[in-house]
Amino acid sequence: MNTEQALEKLRSTVPSLAAMTRQVLHCPDTVWGGAFELRRKDGKLDSVTVQNFYDLRQPQMTTRCSSAP
Repeated sequence: MNTEQALEKLRSTVPSLAAMTRQVLHCPDTVWGGAFELRRKDGKLDSVTVQNFYDLRQPQMTTRCSSAP
């Protein structure tokens, strides 16, 4: 399984976890913060982004790195 296939598998189960993993893989030199909430919906695990990604060293900026899709 390649990285994109693994991310797709994560996205199909917990979308926010896949987004977080993708962010870290594409910008490994940044220490990221952010938050998501896990919920059960119709017996399935779902996630909602509560706080967008931000650089922990520059917390006033909500951002995505330039190389992240």
